[in-house]
Amino acid sequence: MLRFRLDKTAKAGASISGRACNLHCLGCHHDYFDHSGCYRHAISNEMFVDAVIRIISASMAQEASVRISGNGDPTVVGERELVELIGLLRQIRQVKSIRITTNGVLLKEMLPALKEAGLDVVTISLSSLDPDIYSFYTGSHHLDKVLSSIETSLALGLLTKVNVIYCKLNARQLSNFIELSKRNPGLIIRFFDLIPANELSSRLYLPLNHLESQLKSYPHEKKEIRGAHSLREYRLLEGGIVQVKITEDNNCPNRDCYARQDCLEGCRSSIRIRLDGVLQPCGVRTDNIVDLFSPEVTLAQIQDALRSGGKL
Repeated sequence: MLRFRLDKTAKAGASISGRACNLHCLGCHHDYFDHSGCYRHAISNEMFVDAVIRIISASMAQEASVRISGNGDPTVVGERELVELIGLLRQIRQVKSIRITTNGVLLKEMLPALKEAGLDVVTISLSSLDPDIYSFYTGSHHLDKVLSSIETSLALGLLTKVNVIYCKLNARQLSNFIELSKRNPGLIIRFFDLIPANELSSRLYLPLNHLESQLKSYPHEKKEIRGAHSLREYRLLEGGIVQVKITEDNNCPNRDCYARQDCLEGCRSSIRIRLDGVLQPCGVRTDNIVDLFSPEVTLAQIQDALRSGGKL
């Protein structure tokens, strides 16, 4: 199963100079990727699809999943663009799952059309259920909109997950997140560690074992899930599903990579296609990037890039 991540945060032809997001989160890590390369102009939806098809051909993969994300939030590009992209991706035989990762602020009104186009999974980033802390963390007052997006996603029958960056600001809110999952059966709450991006986020850091020590006081059934992230899942007997990232794992299959010690987060096992059509198969390396629309690039070069990034 190939896992793609498409940086869809701008329309075709737009000049890209940085993040495209409607929030300013304190713990923003720019999706872990190295963004030092200069973007040119955003590619079209058709070109994104061509890029996915070319990589599938190079890898000879039989199945693929696609996550629409980006350095910012994909919903800022608008409903029409996302509906078109999802519809085009659905025409690729190997694509079995289409997902979107978003902060949820603009999502609610788009969801019916996105589902109709073929969206399968919604992941919403939400690091506090306290309105004041949410406003401090994100620089906005949109918590009610995010919660409404979660409810709408579940009502439409979409698999829905909430990603929480665990830190000192929300360390006392575990019970609140559990209640959110209990009120919305099927909602999965996933906790990840804060990656220090600056002095403030470094001060906010808390290790996830603090969280797991709290979880152990709830009657539960526990199992480990291996995938793009290795997770411990706690199914609470009184209701609620909580997953916690296993921080000590690095499951990249490229054991000989010189940057291995730096990629505990890295690319999350995803093949990143940037806004400018460049393949970046690794979250911390830039020596293996490939311009997928250069006439000089061969399938062998794509294969080498994928292999160096642990994708083949």
